[in-house]
Amino acid sequence: MAVIKANKVEFEVIRQDVPGAAAKYMMVLSYEPVGYQSKEIIDIVLCNQIPYIKLAKEDSRILDVLQMSGPDGHTTSPYLPPKEVFGKGPTVQEVIDQANSDVEYDYSKGKITKEEYQKWFTGK
Repeated sequence: MAVIKANKVEFEVIRQDVPGAAAKYMMVLSYEPVGYQSKEIIDIVLCNQIPYIKLAKEDSRILDVLQMSGPDGHTTSPYLPPKEVFGKGPTVQEVIDQANSDVEYDYSKGKITKEEYQKWFTGK
């Protein structure tokens, strides 16, 4: 399995209503590589059943399925686009990174002591 960092990712589900098609559904996963303007296809998967599509979020403890669709139906009604499912707010990691950045800034400006700075990052 390849791990790829990309600028953009596209996941297509195509119902093939073509006589003689190899399968009823074709899923195409493609991406735009970092630093390039091209579309690279990673995989094409063929299947005769409606594919399951899952939108989930993960933190250090759990994988939380926010919405899923497939042959069995939907977990949410109405089915929402990914932007609405994930929301516009910051992720937990983005909040932590910002807090750490704020502490580093305060230390660099002399607003907190070295001991307070070290306590923040070590928890002691």
